[in-house]
Amino acid sequence: MSATSPFTLGNVPYVNARLEIKDVLEQLHAPAFAEALRAGHLETMFWSWRGQPHELVTDLMRRSIIALESYVVGAVRITALNAGLWSEPFEQKLVNPFHLKGKGRGTADAYYNKVPALLSADFSLKVADNPLWTQVLAFYQSTRNPLFHGHMIKEAEIEPLTAAHQLLARVYTWIDSWSTY
Repeated sequence: MSATSPFTLGNVPYVNARLEIKDVLEQLHAPAFAEALRAGHLETMFWSWRGQPHELVTDLMRRSIIALESYVVGAVRITALNAGLWSEPFEQKLVNPFHLKGKGRGTADAYYNKVPALLSADFSLKVADNPLWTQVLAFYQSTRNPLFHGHMIKEAEIEPLTAAHQLLARVYTWIDSWSTY
């Protein structure tokens, strides 16, 4: 437990992040998922839900985003370890990506540009795949940031949930292009 948190904190298990997005994408195409979503009762590989469908969609989206943000940090950590680049000062940069220096600002820039750039500037999403970076930035501005600052998704609809998860899956593919994890 830290001096500022009453909880003992740890990283989201990286492998779980990948397995969960794969599972969610597969389930989104199954008619049973849509029925379970509308009924407000959903069972997935990693969690169960009973409640309002719009709250389920909100929590699922938040959970998927947190997993991806954790995964990119983990991928940089493991790639740095495998390349002999890891050090305690390197780790301290990963602990709080918001303290990384650079031109950009915001959560998307920290996780998808500054964190991978610790390995190589070429791994930054805006350098490696600028069209994807533009989509991710728009998603963060329109969806991620509001969801993490008191807003929720009003309607439990499969199409936007699928589109959002497909975008997140494309980010995982970009991570695969440089990560040794």
